[in-house]
Amino acid sequence: MGFFKRLVGMSAEKEQLLRRLLRARVARDPSARAMGQGPEFADSVNSLVLMGLPEGTIVACVESWAQLKKQGLSEPAIAQRIAAVRGGSPSGDSVADVIRDCVLREHGHSGFLPADHVDWCIEQARASYGV
Repeated sequence: MGFFKRLVGMSAEKEQLLRRLLRARVARDPSARAMGQGPEFADSVNSLVLMGLPEGTIVACVESWAQLKKQGLSEPAIAQRIAAVRGGSPSGDSVADVIRDCVLREHGHSGFLPADHVDWCIEQARASYGV
């Protein structure tokens, strides 16, 4: 798995962030509790699966946001770029709105995904990446 992590740029910090975000969602998910899954479930998920979860989408988008901001792009330009790469069109100039749209489009079918969890994940990832 070390090769995959290097291939997709999965640093230890990024993996820890993803697991923390997933832990928070699993802790609130009534179906996870009904199946006997607790927050520790996040520790058993492999890295490839983590990247495919809603939390992975959020972190990938925020990571792009940070990189594009360092290149000097404006927020509206960043929003357009992220939307284009993720296969959508921006719903406004807010990068956070574009990330929410990406999560809904890519993971809206995945069950328990409260809007406040998505917002919390965006804020946590922003803090982690400094944007």
